[in-house]
Amino acid sequence: MLLLSSLSLPGAECVINTDCSPNLVCSPSTHDPSVYKCTNPCPSVCGVDAECVVNNHNIMCFCPLGYGGDPFKICSKKPKRKQEDI
Repeated sequence: MLLLSSLSLPGAECVINTDCSPNLVCSPSTHDPSVYKCTNPCPSVCGVDAECVVNNHNIMCFCPLGYGGDPFKICSKKPKRKQEDI
């Protein structure tokens, strides 16, 4: 159940993040930037092969286990270590 803030716009799902479920954020609609919708921000925020979690409207991008790099740009598989390197 969404509790829209006191300042409501026609067609808007939200005005601020707390109008949305904790795993979503309030952002402009792709079809009409003047109308705000509750959306999953992960596809447009995190980089290639990165994992994304939204907790209490906060976006966290990270590289999965075995990967390294900048999770906001690209995560790459880490090279396997040779036996003599261990």
